[in-house]
Amino acid sequence: MTIIALDREDLPAIAPDELAALSETALTTRVLRAASSVVATAAARELLTRAAFPQRQQVPLAETLTPAQRAAADVVARREYLELWPFAVPPARATRARWLGLEPPTILEKIVTVDVDSTATSMPLRAAMRALKLPFSVAALSPWATSREVLDLYAEVLLRGGYGGPNVFDHQEVAALLDEHAADFVPAAEALLAESVRQWTSTDTHAAAERGTWTSRRANALLAHLMLYPLALAGRTLGADEASFVPFRLAPVGARDIGRTVLLALREDLREPTVLAAYEELPTLTAVTTALDVLRFLPLPALATRVARDIHDPAFKKSVPKVPFQRVVDAVAALCADMPELAPLLAKPKPTRKKAGT
Repeated sequence: MTIIALDREDLPAIAPDELAALSETALTTRVLRAASSVVATAAARELLTRAAFPQRQQVPLAETLTPAQRAAADVVARREYLELWPFAVPPARATRARWLGLEPPTILEKIVTVDVDSTATSMPLRAAMRALKLPFSVAALSPWATSREVLDLYAEVLLRGGYGGPNVFDHQEVAALLDEHAADFVPAAEALLAESVRQWTSTDTHAAAERGTWTSRRANALLAHLMLYPLALAGRTLGADEASFVPFRLAPVGARDIGRTVLLALREDLREPTVLAAYEELPTLTAVTTALDVLRFLPLPALATRVARDIHDPAFKKSVPKVPFQRVVDAVAALCADMPELAPLLAKPKPTRKKAGT
């Protein structure tokens, strides 16, 4: 049974030499019961170090662990919000538990038979993908997974980071899969959203350890699509929780305009605040052109005002070549032609000349 809800104790942080002197039982207690994830992480690292757990490599198969390594892994699989890099364990607690068989497997842990060096070998799908250098795609995984399972695989890896390492995702394929499974993926989308909200509202010091490769709520556009697009297609009105994950990168994905679908599903009073909150603080060409994409289908006066002001920001003008800059200026002027109050912002600044004799 996976234990992550024990009564927490206010156990103090101690010096490394004191930590090294603790018994394994005492270290386990600190991992599972310490109120502070900093205290729990320090104890977990000591346990893994004593077990000579591998570092800076792919997560090993559970059956290859020594008894000491397995015992340490069992402990860290029972506590979330542990920062364990560079030890070769999955970054998220739930993935660690499934890796060890303590919780039901996902598609990543599904045992498949593959041909490795002309020998039929059974292994988890995540290990088979590494051994055969398979990409995340329906075509590559079709011998072992349905298209619906591949969609679940995308969700699992994007939410929790999978087993670590770089991953390359096909945004167009994800969009096609979401269209194909829009109705039956709604419960999964709701679960993704609930878990994402829980992680991002946590005040725990190491909460980021459970967030895959996220750097901000809006950074993972593909995960946002998995959470929000099915709900939008189902006719849901998206509220404040959903709005906080809407990415600003709203460019069409193939023939599908996912960003537009999601923005139009937002409660009307949340649309402009959401876009403004996602708009980059320092204007860039990407930010401005994306804002123009939004303004073409949503009249948002505050966003239009912001863009009209930003295009003449010296830092922006200096960072953009002359031809693209003029195209942006013309596009903004055309979109804002029916907003005379923006004329002063759209006018090209006149150079100031010094008077003779000054």
